[in-house]
Amino acid sequence: MPSSTARALAVQSRTVKLVLVVASQLAFLSLGSAQASTQCLAPAFEWLPRGPVTHLSRVFQACREAGEPTRLATRTFEKGKQKYVHLVDPESLETTIVPALCLQCEEAEQVAWGNTRLFRALALATMPQRSLENVGVRHATRWVNGYFLTVDLCPSRKAGFDEEIFDALEALAPERGPGVPVGVAVSGLWVRAHRAQFEWLVEQQRQQRLRITWINHTYSHPFDARLPVGRNFLLEKGVNVDYEILGLEKLLLEHGVVPSVFFRFPGLVADRGLEDLLRSFLLIPVGSDAWLAKNETPQLGSIILIHGNENEPAGVDDFLKWLDKHRGLDANFLNISDVF
Repeated sequence: MPSSTARALAVQSRTVKLVLVVASQLAFLSLGSAQASTQCLAPAFEWLPRGPVTHLSRVFQACREAGEPTRLATRTFEKGKQKYVHLVDPESLETTIVPALCLQCEEAEQVAWGNTRLFRALALATMPQRSLENVGVRHATRWVNGYFLTVDLCPSRKAGFDEEIFDALEALAPERGPGVPVGVAVSGLWVRAHRAQFEWLVEQQRQQRLRITWINHTYSHPFDARLPVGRNFLLEKGVNVDYEILGLEKLLLEHGVVPSVFFRFPGLVADRGLEDLLRSFLLIPVGSDAWLAKNETPQLGSIILIHGNENEPAGVDDFLKWLDKHRGLDANFLNISDVF
């Protein structure tokens, strides 16, 4: 039988071990909390690492972050061992990427958000129309003193791109201030084939030389010149529309780029079924009433469309001439979210 002294020493030893274990766990939790706090305060382009994205999923949740209004989560994904959430501000339409550990999220019901600017925009942009062509919002839904420039980067065999479009916008900086707004409707296959050009655009955004809204133009931009419009683009048999949407988002996220809530249908072609599907992704379709290569003239509030992939030089020339003619205060470009 151990003596009372031995028993006391054994109890004391176990107590010391327990205290050390608890202290170690508290230190680990404190370190994790400190790391989380640091990560939660970091701007997106500083902390969002480049690299493979996995488990990209569509969600609909209401999320709260310290010091921020409630926002809607539309996607979740992982990079390495870290889980991230793609958030949309339902009033400003701005998107951000936030580590999941910085948020408190719960499942949401769309009916509770129906009066927000986001859902009003979705309703306006997907109103029933007779034609399959030029689907989406085409013009400002209210009076605005400016224009909305969108540049499409569809897949192209051309090695370069029309950099002069963006150079001309940057040249407006002394008149407009840094970062002229432009919507870039980018396709995944264009990015794959034009890495240097894409990285150049990303760098212009990082340095605030341009204020780019990245518009989803699908991953592969399906098109078959032999097919009629009603069976072409995303309406072509066998096209996986979910993959086309999420595949482009995944590619952007792997480059540290935050996708917007805007989408442009390939060929601007869609039927009611595609519009309904797009709404389920909380993406707003963007059309155009000023496709310059089709000799459509911009008016105040117009959504201007030009191709910057070297496939439509006439449209680029028309834009540069138009810009030179309206170079004064009239050439005021607005963020695409101001359409609504």
